[in-house]
Amino acid sequence: MKKNRLNDKDIIEGIRKGGRKQEKSITILFKTYFHLVHEGKGKFHQLSEEDLLTAYNASIISIRRHIVEGSFRGESSLWTFLNTIFFRKCVDIIRKHTSNLLDGVDELPDEEDAELNVLQKMTLQEDFESLLQLLDQLGSPCKEIILDSEYSGYRSDEIAERIGFGNAKSVNSKKYSCLQRLYKLLES
Repeated sequence: MKKNRLNDKDIIEGIRKGGRKQEKSITILFKTYFHLVHEGKGKFHQLSEEDLLTAYNASIISIRRHIVEGSFRGESSLWTFLNTIFFRKCVDIIRKHTSNLLDGVDELPDEEDAELNVLQKMTLQEDFESLLQLLDQLGSPCKEIILDSEYSGYRSDEIAERIGFGNAKSVNSKKYSCLQRLYKLLES
């Protein structure tokens, strides 16, 4: 990726590759368009800065998911796509604040996929903040291992290097025990 120039193609490729390249691409995307939060204060005066940050973070997570899943076809620029998602997220937050109605559903799946694990469901539902709170309860290194593997797409050998584990097998063993603890937290 070029250092000083934003290029949609490079960012998309980086996100699809996962690991460090994905992390770097997400960081570039996040920083480049962060001005949406500041501009949002004028457009969505009823939202707090925290609400705008929540909408922006959820938009970045949504773009990542669309790119990884292949549903972003590049018919628009990343800027246009992000701006549209951010606008919708802000409107959703306003609706939540001003109404007691049930939350709407953006997309209905054709059928429920029984194969999705709990982490994937939470990410797809963009209930990322709840997931982070549960991971905080697990502490480090569980939080790092689960986020690096399930969200950022790092391989076990990369995670071992990042957090100082001996090898990928150690990471996989720890990840298994961390996931078991996470499932117990989810059940309670």
